[in-house]
Amino acid sequence: MTEADSSDKKQTVLKFRDLDTSLREEISKIPGCDKLMLCFQCGTCSADCPIGRHLEEYKPRMIAIMTKLGLKNTLFSGDLLWLCTQCYTCLERCPQDVELAEIISALRGVAVREGYLHPSFKKVIEALADHGYIYEITEFLEEEREMMDLPSAPKVNIDEVRKIIRKTGLDKLIELELKED
Repeated sequence: MTEADSSDKKQTVLKFRDLDTSLREEISKIPGCDKLMLCFQCGTCSADCPIGRHLEEYKPRMIAIMTKLGLKNTLFSGDLLWLCTQCYTCLERCPQDVELAEIISALRGVAVREGYLHPSFKKVIEALADHGYIYEITEFLEEEREMMDLPSAPKVNIDEVRKIIRKTGLDKLIELELKED
């Protein structure tokens, strides 16, 4: 897919070699994603999406059309799939009951299986491997918890967390060298 400027508007040129209808077929077989082809691009999902209201380039209906066309590289290599918060506003408003949040979740799964993982997730997995949490619980945070009459954060068995990361193959997926147990 290439983009060309025409005065103030961007135009996107689709090339047949970029289309892969197997993506549409694969996604449509996943439970909750079978209504993909019912999307007639009314735009209700994009108009009501809380992320779309703040990011002009994020339009859930475009994810639906890109999935139908099979634009894997565009979908998998950018941020689009990873911006969805899974709030299900799109489903609540869709006149066709297309479960776009489920479709996006399924697309994420396919993307990860094919080696595409958003860089932010690599950071989260690295933090889990180092601390057992997605961020380090410092002495300062513990003191803050105590001042708010909250219990200490539970201790995490790092060896168990690393075992899960190894067992699921996340370490290989993100090329993470885990410290030995």
